[in-house]
Amino acid sequence: MIGLTFALIGVTLLALYVHAKIKYRFANKIPSIEPMVFFFGNGLEFAQKSCYKIFVNLTRAFEENKHHRLFKLCFGPIVVLCPTHPDLIQKVMTDTSSMEKPYPYEFLRVDLGLLSAKYMALLITLALLGGIWLALYIYCRIRFGFARNIPEVEPLRFFFGNGLDFAQKNSYEIFVSINRVFREYKRIFKISFGPIKVICPTHPDLIQKVLCTSASMDKPYVYDFTRMGSGLLTAPYDTWKVHRKLLNPTFNTRILNSFIPIFNDCADKMIESIKEHAAPGKVLNILEFTSPCTLAMICRTSLGGKVLEREGTQKFVEGLEIILSNVGLRMFNANLHPDIVYRFTRFYRKEMESRKFCYAFTDKIIVEKQQELAEAKAKGKQDTNNNANDSGNDNFEEEEDDLLSYKKPQIFIDQLLTIPLPDGKPFSHKEISDHIYTMIAAGNETSATQAAHTLMYLAMHPEVQERAVKEIKELLPTPESTITSEVMKNMVYMERIIKESQRLAPVAAVYGRKTIAELQLDQFTIPKGNIFVLNIFALHRRKEYWGEDADLFNPDRFLPENSKNRHPFAYLPFSGGNRGCIGNRYAMMSMKTIVTAILRNFKITTDLQYEKIEFKFKVSMHLSGPHRTFVEPRNLYG
Repeated sequence: MIGLTFALIGVTLLALYVHAKIKYRFANKIPSIEPMVFFFGNGLEFAQKSCYKIFVNLTRAFEENKHHRLFKLCFGPIVVLCPTHPDLIQKVMTDTSSMEKPYPYEFLRVDLGLLSAKYMALLITLALLGGIWLALYIYCRIRFGFARNIPEVEPLRFFFGNGLDFAQKNSYEIFVSINRVFREYKRIFKISFGPIKVICPTHPDLIQKVLCTSASMDKPYVYDFTRMGSGLLTAPYDTWKVHRKLLNPTFNTRILNSFIPIFNDCADKMIESIKEHAAPGKVLNILEFTSPCTLAMICRTSLGGKVLEREGTQKFVEGLEIILSNVGLRMFNANLHPDIVYRFTRFYRKEMESRKFCYAFTDKIIVEKQQELAEAKAKGKQDTNNNANDSGNDNFEEEEDDLLSYKKPQIFIDQLLTIPLPDGKPFSHKEISDHIYTMIAAGNETSATQAAHTLMYLAMHPEVQERAVKEIKELLPTPESTITSEVMKNMVYMERIIKESQRLAPVAAVYGRKTIAELQLDQFTIPKGNIFVLNIFALHRRKEYWGEDADLFNPDRFLPENSKNRHPFAYLPFSGGNRGCIGNRYAMMSMKTIVTAILRNFKITTDLQYEKIEFKFKVSMHLSGPHRTFVEPRNLYG
């Protein structure tokens, strides 16, 4: 019902938009007033305002644009021309070609029969739109009746709800607005986006129930924007349940330990890159070095060792950036949610161009791997060491906790090609592609950004940095020492540092869930098909769980004695419950390797001030600006 209604509204609005773009193309170069919101133009600036406020806004607009002889206002798709210079005003008032009155004057007529045909058509269109909106509004009032007694964010505007509070805001302002409301409510509240209600649990008890109950294991529609349908991040619950069970063993301890040499090699290359770019007093954006490093790690462990040496690698990397950027833009811009609208934007065209190239890049690798596997089977030379022709299909049911390693890295794509589904068939090409892109997207940007956040906090807290360096020297006593599984396990202080970074600046700051069955939260019964939003950033700074100094950086919060009485769902950097991140240990190991490599080689400082750090949302949470870092060579071994 809602989908059909939105489709009808979308088609009608799209027709109006296209018609207006053609009709008003003559005004493309006429100066316009900012900010402009897609489709609404300047209309939201005047929405629900009193006559006095409308008068003030119009007067201000004319005053601010008096240096222009002519400017324009956009009310939805309709363009209104505003001459400000007396010469132009005189011409408009005296020229016979502009003697007609605009349609609002028609409202003064009592007899609707006097309306011109074109204005009657406009009124009929508006009446149809109004009727559709009214039907949707009434339907949603009934549909979301269960939420009537759930506390609601104020102020509420008729039909738009809280939607206008997020419209026309940049990613930083949206971030601030969302965190403000989540801190105000202690257990649960709702946000209204138009007539649609989103349920927001804030207490760990309720969050635990949402994340651990099968009734709320599905993901909301915005996850579909990633177009990774079968990937573990976005798959429908029934698909996810089957695939997750099959893929869990591919992240066991032995397989993860087999990746450590790859992590070390990628970190060494990152250090060489930093040395090439560093200079006394020169500021570096450390994210520009952690990001290529994590991309190399995830590509080499998921696709194979030489994937980044292929022709077109740079375009592949740039394409991934465009895809993730556009997905984030769309998620936080409700105007772009309907496919019928998004398809007519430049963002869609750019995203599809990037997807076409990136899919072709990885499809070639998948086909090559399939051919290698077929040849190996034909020759009967498959082994268990996951070499160029191996299956990697060991008995994964035996979870390895003895920290032993395979002789060679267990590449993820090799596992995907050989693990059978319950019906005995292999994963389809599309399913393999979805899982590969999920791993690259989830394993690259998140780990790179979190490592950069961690380094930023270490640069701001030199005493913590020196304590971390002391641990590094104890575990890696000579320049030739390398990180092993045993060293990784004993990096206890480094792990606390990263955990505290994840608490204060979790890259995955907001999660979404959708009910697939009825769910009881406190006295409220949430029916099937409703959306939950969980704000992890706000949860991680709640003083009732983290103390009065919750906003300060203190890795010792994660000492066992300080953590034992803490609610297990007060800390969720990798989500929680059965649908938590499958790669949480992989991410921790890669971040330990990156941060250790940098601290082992450099002393890091920053001119960023802790109290003035600002974040913004994309697909994940980022600093509003660059991770400004100064590096100075460190003589660790004297």
